[in-house]
Parts: sequence; C-alpha cells; structure tokens
Amino acid sequence: MNDWYRRFIAIRIFPTGRRLFTFKNVRKAADELGMTALVQELESAIAADSKCLDLERAWRAQLGAGTARGSSTEVDARVDRLISAIVSQLQHMERSLDKSNPKKKRAADFRTNWFPGGAGALTSLPLEEELEEVHGLLVAFEDSEIQEDIVTLGIFPYVDELRDLAPSYRAEVETLPKQAVVFATVMEARRAGQRRLAKLVAYILGTMDEAMTDEAQDELLAPILDQDRRLADAARLGHKVPDVDPDTGQDLPTTTSTGPAGAATA
Repeated sequence: MNDWYRRFIAIRIFPTGRRLFTFKNVRKAADELGMTALVQELESAIAADSKCLDLERAWRAQLGAGTARGSSTEVDARVDRLISAIVSQLQHMERSLDKSNPKKKRAADFRTNWFPGGAGALTSLPLEEELEEVHGLLVAFEDSEIQEDIVTLGIFPYVDELRDLAPSYRAEVETLPKQAVVFATVMEARRAGQRRLAKLVAYILGTMDEAMTDEAQDELLAPILDQDRRLADAARLGHKVPDVDPDTGQDLPTTTSTGPAGAATA
C-alpha cells in the first residue's frame, strides 16, 4: 500500500486509544452536521481501530519471559546503545550550542520529530516491538532531506551502524518462541489506523461538498487538532505519551501505553 498520505499530511502518530477517541468525537460532530456519508466512514474506522485495540491487548497479555527485556540479546543491547547515543548527541547540541546556531533548532526538531519520548520510549519496549519501531525509523531515514539532517547533525555513524545491525537484530528476534498474535499484525493494524486518520484530514480539507463550510471544517478538525496538540506538548517536554481510554479520553497509566507515539508523520 502506498504512503502518499504520510508524505503530504504531517500528522503526529496517535496511540490507538487516542485515535479511537478522536474518531468517536469526529463522528459525533459529523452526525450533528448531518454528514451521513462521513458518519458511515467513521463507523468503519472506529470498528477497525477497536479491533486494533483488541490485538494490542492480546499481544500484551501473551508477553512472557521469551520476549521480556530480561532476555535481551547482545545485538539488542548494541541497538539500545546506538539509539541512546543518537538521542544524547541531539540533546547535547540542544544544550550546548548558542541559540543563534541553526543546528541547535535543527537538533531539537529532529529529536522531537523522531524520538518524542526520548531513547527510553524505544529501548524499554518488548524486543519485537522495538524491532518494528527501529525498522520504521530506518525506512523514514532513507528520505533525502532527512539524510541531510543526519549528516549535518553528526549522527550518521550511529544511524549507519544501526542499519548494519538491523538484519542481525531481526534474525535474533525471529528465533523467539512464536506467539498467537504476531507483532507485525499489530503494527500493520496501527499503520492502517494512522492512514485512516490522515485520509480523514484530507477529506475534511479537500471535499467540494457544499455542506463542508469553514465552520464545519473547524468542528470536524477540532478533536484531531486537540489530540495533535497534546502529543506535540508531550514531545516538546520529552514526556512519554500515554494512551487514553477510548471512551472517556482519560490518560491511562504509561505502562498500558500502546507503543511510542507523537512522531511528526503518519
């Protein structure tokens, strides 16, 4: 499946509970505006993300000694050190460079965009989950503009070694006992949900339907912008992003958060 939505719509990655809560609030606004077709699309999105949430819960429930951090391998330890080194380098530049130096802001932007929860948000994940997150970063880092940042900020030795380690890391993780719910399935469900969120934004902004007035756009986008702002604030402060109860919107304990979130693209 293509990734054009991610390329053109820079929306932060929502944890599944937050995304589901957002879909429900947009559906409520669409229902009040009498937008029947949009309500139906949102019903489908809500049903799909509810299944995604069930997958995540099943995945968490089956985690055992075989996939806990206590069974970390040497390759995993090296990956963790490289991730920590990247974040440390960026933080050092943020703290040490004068505000007139453009690299100071560039380092801050890179860190908040790609490591919003700090190194620990990645290195504390179960092995399978960290593997998929690292894979996603390496794919994103192939973009020419991002590669320019990596070179300018001096983190290319760590990124290059991380890329070299990736095949060995995957090989080791794949030797772990097979689980009833494969994490790759969870990740694909998350990515599909994020694509639906990006498509929703594109529809709200791009539809030529006469009912889509500026006021209607504001009402429909408000729940999305609210959650995006919350993720941005957490990223700026270096806080781990908690997920929320999909019915109430209340923050959940960070131990039940559904993986890293807050990166700047879908």
